[in-house]
Amino acid sequence: MGKAPKGSKKKPRRHNPVRVPDSHLGHGVQLAEQTSSKGGQVIPVLDKLDSPEVEDRRWACAAVSSLIQNDASTRRLLQAKGVVDKLITRLSDTDEDVVAEATGSLRNLAVDGGYDMCAHMFNKNILAPLKSFVPKITATLQEFLGASPPKNPKGLKRRVYEFAENVITLFWCLSETSNKALSAINGANLTPFLMAFLISRDKIPLKTVLAAAQCLYVLSDDNDPTALAIRKTQAYTSCLLGIVTSTEPDNSTDSANAMAVDKPADSEKRMNLKVLTCGILKNISPLPTMGPNPPEDLDKKITLPLLVSLLDYSPQNAANQVQELITAEDLKQNSKVLKGCVNDSIPKPDHQSETELELESIEGQLRTLILALEVLTGVCANLPDPEPVDQGTLTINGARLSH
Repeated sequence: MGKAPKGSKKKPRRHNPVRVPDSHLGHGVQLAEQTSSKGGQVIPVLDKLDSPEVEDRRWACAAVSSLIQNDASTRRLLQAKGVVDKLITRLSDTDEDVVAEATGSLRNLAVDGGYDMCAHMFNKNILAPLKSFVPKITATLQEFLGASPPKNPKGLKRRVYEFAENVITLFWCLSETSNKALSAINGANLTPFLMAFLISRDKIPLKTVLAAAQCLYVLSDDNDPTALAIRKTQAYTSCLLGIVTSTEPDNSTDSANAMAVDKPADSEKRMNLKVLTCGILKNISPLPTMGPNPPEDLDKKITLPLLVSLLDYSPQNAANQVQELITAEDLKQNSKVLKGCVNDSIPKPDHQSETELELESIEGQLRTLILALEVLTGVCANLPDPEPVDQGTLTINGARLSH
């Protein structure tokens, strides 16, 4: 898309194109209570958010994410009952696990709730605790990536990287809320913090690296503080160019130690990272002269070939494949019901089924396609107009001949 005029309010992007729509639900507590199927669970959860017992607060923060999953009515009800205020208070809790669970729930609310939810969070001063997390995450990241990383309890790295991902995603969503929110985030000087994840991408889970890239992509779009901070630092521009020109997969995965066996969806996520990086490079153009390719060759030799190659992906084929997967899964579930193999009282396993993994892969490819189209639109919008061809002039070996 073309650049917005300086000083104008940027049109917010849709934080989650596949979020459950809720425009049909109306507003107000009474309507939310009437349309939510989990209304009876809301008050106990809200009460336990203020419990003196750590376990109760931890459980309640996690329960919010469970209640709002694919349920816009319950999300509206929780918002109307003041869940955002309570969760922001929990960001200053004395227990680290409570803070982590509260951050995760706020992240999910921001992604699913969109502009109105993010504006509400900003007005409730969520940025104050979020900014305080940045130096703590930075210090922990340096410990993990140091020459002699400390021995940590099993699962600690995963929890830290998930916490970092949630914090970064909140910054990303909030930055698209208003110019006022963007200015406040600019004041936090997040560029070194976010670039550290991209620079050390081979040692960090891919989901966390993607969150940092997405946040940088948004913050560098028509926003001089971030764009200039990246452009003037050679280590940053070299890192970005290294990502888009890389032909070999790095070691980053979605594992806690970033060294586990690749998952099928990792290749889509790596491509998504390349496209996001193309967007960042476009946002900070013109680049300083460095490396074998001059800045003017960036679009011609790197950005355009990569983005155009993604246009071969067929959304129609993806839609057909999704329908086939859903139909097959429905038949499988119906067969289990007929055989009496389904027991709703037994919790479902945490691991994803083969169908869920395939659907996740398709969703990842579609997201990458949408992002590629967005970046490609920006590239094309800034291309120079073609020079008019004079039909009466012929050029031979550089000499212009008129006839």
